[in-house]
Amino acid sequence: CFFRTWMWFQNIFLYFLHEILSICILNENREIIYSAYVKPINHTEWKKAQRIHKLSPSSIDKYGIERTQFESEVQAIFSKVKTVIGYNVDFDLNMLKDYIDINEYNRLNTNKKCCMKEYQNVRGLSSYSKLSGACKFEGIQFEGNAHGTEADTKACYDLWKKIHPDD
Repeated sequence: CFFRTWMWFQNIFLYFLHEILSICILNENREIIYSAYVKPINHTEWKKAQRIHKLSPSSIDKYGIERTQFESEVQAIFSKVKTVIGYNVDFDLNMLKDYIDINEYNRLNTNKKCCMKEYQNVRGLSSYSKLSGACKFEGIQFEGNAHGTEADTKACYDLWKKIHPDD
């Protein structure tokens, strides 16, 4: 099993469209164990996400997997996870509601750790902290483009390890 305790993940979610476009999942050793583009079923364009995340409809169409395949694959992965860690993890988990079994979602929702909240607690911050700002302050470099799922997931992992080196 890939997962003994932890799992880090980030999604690119069209929060205004309610569909996941991209996901990256790391194991506890910072290895990518799942990364995928997902073809949306209800939308053919996403100008805001394209501008922020650099995901064009043509690249999703070319490299994306079908939603049914995605649901099956992430359900299998998340069923093995004990603890989920993400930056603003509540937002990311909420995105998965439509893609995984509701009982699995509820279990994951009770076994989560929010890197953003932990960072705010450690640094004594009271408001929302962007991942890019936290990483810049902590001297963490993004591998690839910030706002891409792989780069953000690895940055989240690095930030978590910086504030919790023994985890």
